[in-house]
Amino acid sequence: MTIKELRQQTGLSQREFADKFHLNTRTLQTWEQGTRKTPAYVLWAIENLSEHNSTEKYVTGAISFRPITEDEKNMSQGMRDMSKTPLTESEIDFVKKQAATIKIPADILIFNDPGHIESGTAYDFTKDKIYVTRNVFPDTKYFSTHPRDILSVRAVLAHEYYGHRPNREEYLTDRKNSPDPEHPMYTTPLWEDECRASINAAKTTPGLTQKERSDLLMDAIYRAKENYQLIEIDDSMKEIMYGYSSKERKITYPVVPIRYVDEASIDGIQFDGHNHIDLSEVRD
Repeated sequence: MTIKELRQQTGLSQREFADKFHLNTRTLQTWEQGTRKTPAYVLWAIENLSEHNSTEKYVTGAISFRPITEDEKNMSQGMRDMSKTPLTESEIDFVKKQAATIKIPADILIFNDPGHIESGTAYDFTKDKIYVTRNVFPDTKYFSTHPRDILSVRAVLAHEYYGHRPNREEYLTDRKNSPDPEHPMYTTPLWEDECRASINAAKTTPGLTQKERSDLLMDAIYRAKENYQLIEIDDSMKEIMYGYSSKERKITYPVVPIRYVDEASIDGIQFDGHNHIDLSEVRD
């Protein structure tokens, strides 16, 4: 179904439709006219928003949206789509195609694995595989604005493949050198490892849009904030977040050390930021 057909089913004008789905009206017009191709994830998201939030799909030929009330709006809080249902064949095909656009090989992806279906999409460094579950898709139920909830499918896969996978040797070495390999302690604390994965994915993944890169950086900033840390934004991160074009600035950058500032030190509060958590072999 095209973006124009989706809009016509709602009975909304271009401006009303753009406002409802937070789109630029001019961009919507170019999609409908065919001068620019509608991104697949936009079509998928709008179709799913329509499905999730309607009391009945069609009312006199238009999609009827049921507002979510305050009481039932339990925001995703970074957990994305956690309905934990198996992915359909069409969804698996969609994810594989998205992975191919950023040069992630299909054979590293494992879908609907029984041992991971209840958890999130994650990289298993012992097997060098990415287990893909329902939460590879963004939250479309609660309209969450949390950075992790709005990451595209490609950004999530990039976080695992270009963010975590390059650190595989570090993970394996830490596990090998731990007194208890079943409950290893890692060199890089969990929260910092997740920040590193998102930042490095934003800088090194081929084919991502500027928005996808920016969303990954915002994910890292939020992860640090959740652990009472602030990230010092370097020049390359500023270029990504402020939207320079590829002609103006380079968009792929070398991986450099990430600098953190303890938020508590700014407030004059002592905070123990050491890693005291036993971590599994799966990095999400």
